[in-house]
Amino acid sequence: MAQQNTGGRGKLLAINTTALTVGRLGSKLLVFLLVRFYTFVLTKEEFGTADLITSLCNFLIPIACAGLSSGFFRFAAEARSKQEQCDVFSSGMSILALASMGFALLSPILFFIPYFSEYVWLILLYVLCANFHYLCSDFIRAQGNYRLFALQGLLNTALNIGFNLLFLLPLSMGLIGYVLSIIAADLTTSLLLFFYCKLWHYLRPGAASRATVRAMLRYSVPLIPAALCWWITSVSDRFMVTYFCGEAQNGLYAAAYKIPNILTTACGIFIDAWQFSAVLANRKATDTETTQEADERRRSLTVFFTKIFRNYGAFLWLAAGGLILLTKPMAALLFDASFADAWQYIPVLLLATALSALSNFVGSVYMVECRGVATMLTSLIGALVNIGLNLWLIPLMGPMGAAIATLISYLLVFLIRLIHTRRFIPFRVPLVWLLLNSMILGALCTVMTLAVHGWIWYSLGACLLLAIIDAPYLLRSIIQLLRQRRQKT
Repeated sequence: MAQQNTGGRGKLLAINTTALTVGRLGSKLLVFLLVRFYTFVLTKEEFGTADLITSLCNFLIPIACAGLSSGFFRFAAEARSKQEQCDVFSSGMSILALASMGFALLSPILFFIPYFSEYVWLILLYVLCANFHYLCSDFIRAQGNYRLFALQGLLNTALNIGFNLLFLLPLSMGLIGYVLSIIAADLTTSLLLFFYCKLWHYLRPGAASRATVRAMLRYSVPLIPAALCWWITSVSDRFMVTYFCGEAQNGLYAAAYKIPNILTTACGIFIDAWQFSAVLANRKATDTETTQEADERRRSLTVFFTKIFRNYGAFLWLAAGGLILLTKPMAALLFDASFADAWQYIPVLLLATALSALSNFVGSVYMVECRGVATMLTSLIGALVNIGLNLWLIPLMGPMGAAIATLISYLLVFLIRLIHTRRFIPFRVPLVWLLLNSMILGALCTVMTLAVHGWIWYSLGACLLLAIIDAPYLLRSIIQLLRQRRQKT
């Protein structure tokens, strides 16, 4: 029974991931190809400042919505009946409205920060529109409407590109146009979703219950410091690079992040689908579930986590290895000549991104088990380590010190979560496989970064080893999935 359940869940996960990939990966690829356009239109200083503004906005997003950007989906996915969906959506919108009002009242504090005093209005709009978009799109995703969720992601990207071309070329609005295009795309997509899906039907007077509001806040509020700590680990280095090395160096470092963002996007697509599958896998079959049924459900969930962890890890190692190998040609293709030096930071950031993605997968155990505090504490450890390493390494090594600090921080959080989460869901971890892949990818990253003599042959050899280790397992799983689908038809 557990194997059948796991097979069915794996198929559902594959369908959802495919739908998201079609809608989102293609759209993100279009934005990725615009990197050369951005580095041509904007100066290093403008590109670095725009990156700081969007980074600060991502820091403020969970604060301005009381953590709902991270916690709302958890409750929306569990809602079954129309009444429960109305309760969740109305409760979420009520919390968002009150939290947004509080954020707007406190936003003048930003005038006292020199870097952002000119852009407070831009930051306020960015954060409020992003949170409204999160709630509308996550509610659609929680209902299992992945085609529409993928389509709205594609539309959001198309609008973003269109507004970028309008604001940066004929209007010549510089970094303000760059940020404003994101705001305009978020707001337009949110309004279209709200009216097309008739989401006002889920906003009923008195539908929001105090119990649901309390439960949402109890789970989501601890996710605020967790999100902030994760932001510190992934983004604070850009502020420190600006402080120690200047805006031009941060512009290079921000450009270097664009290639690791390919992997981040692909992993984000999978995690979106995975979270839905994991919540459903842990949901009670009935409200009167027996102890035996609960034990069987938990065993099936453990098998499911074990299988997906191995497949996801195999994909990550292969994808990261391939991107590291292609670092130089991709940088030459995508970056303007003035950003050519950005390539040297990319291999380390790619390895850090792979570890971050593994950490997020393992951290999904906390979401399934509603352990928001554990998410917060593990993220806090990573953030504190990251700040300490940044303060030590950036003055010594410049932006490369920031990349190494990020890598070490993600590695530490991954190891802590890997040990701790198995207390709740004891999925099996193939330690030899994990250690061997990490060593090969680490060696590939070192050879590529240092560009030692014969680096291309060493890199090809390392990628071949990764393929020998991971590709057969990944292919076997894909073949099994195709056979199951063929048997069903």
